[in-house]
Amino acid sequence: MYFEVPGFAEVGSVFEKLFSEIAISGLHLAYDFPLYELRRDEQVRALCQKQNIGFHTYHDSTLIAPESAKTQSEQ
Repeated sequence: MYFEVPGFAEVGSVFEKLFSEIAISGLHLAYDFPLYELRRDEQVRALCQKQNIGFHTYHDSTLIAPESAKTQSEQ
């Protein structure tokens, strides 16, 4: 399946339509770091929770997740 979405605001409606048409037990996707992608993922995560659908993200191209890297002073 392929969906073209003009902007982030429309992502939720595409997933709502998909969830209503197909029995989905979970979404698995690569973790994205830019701000708009994080907002999109949170919107989709909320929709998944509402529909009781698993939402799983994975770090696919990093050795260490950016938020887990710390300096010696824990910053």
